[in-house]
Amino acid sequence: MKKKFYAIFLVFVSVFLFGCNQKDKDSNKLLTNWPIAVRTMIEDNYNYEIPFYNKAKEYYADLDGDNNLILHCILDEKTDSNEVLEEYSTICVNKNWQVDKVTKTYFNPADFTNYDYDVYYAHKEYNEELGLALEFLAGNYRGDLSLDIICSKYVPINTTVWPTDLIQELLGITIPSFEKEEFRYVVSTKVDEMTDDVYIYITITNATYEDELAYKEILENAGYLIFETDNDITGNFAVDLQVTHCIQYKYNEGYGLELFIYNL
Repeated sequence: MKKKFYAIFLVFVSVFLFGCNQKDKDSNKLLTNWPIAVRTMIEDNYNYEIPFYNKAKEYYADLDGDNNLILHCILDEKTDSNEVLEEYSTICVNKNWQVDKVTKTYFNPADFTNYDYDVYYAHKEYNEELGLALEFLAGNYRGDLSLDIICSKYVPINTTVWPTDLIQELLGITIPSFEKEEFRYVVSTKVDEMTDDVYIYITITNATYEDELAYKEILENAGYLIFETDNDITGNFAVDLQVTHCIQYKYNEGYGLELFIYNL
């Protein structure tokens, strides 16, 4: 299977990946920048500054399956995580990042209970071709309370317009658009770690499950072959009649309608 959806619920799930960490030898001394090992990973992957949170006990850095960098700031167990999130939000704003707060709901099938938790999003455009996005939330890293910061690159575009030009430029194709006044498009370009092929990932925020069904109908009317699955991770597949490209699509509660677009 070529692509997978990654639903990140770091509030409840620890991420066990290859990583690095460093802590200050003097626990009473606050660092002024990311520890060297973590800073090296930031520079190797982005070469741009990511706002530093200086009140953690230890710092870890991991790469996820999409080569997004995840920073884990280990907190004291008595720390108020909501205060930490608000504090880091202020740090980002003071560094000229645009920040938004979203409250999400996680359903725990073990006890059939819904849990509400806050996620903050920050983004900053460095030039016409590159922006950095941060998603940060209270997490649990290897049993410790943590501030988890997920970093990813994105392509600055008009978020109110379907990205026709970008899809054409990167993949050389045109796919059916899906536009509504309330839709907002978050677009990033990725590289398949197994094939080195470029693909495009689009999240349509403010979309619903009904919009997933509506887009399926749009694709069918455009002549795409639809392969539906019961897999909540991969979603469904739409392939054009010439078998030149594929669109993976899936509504993900809390995120929106997610699309992976890639050439075959």
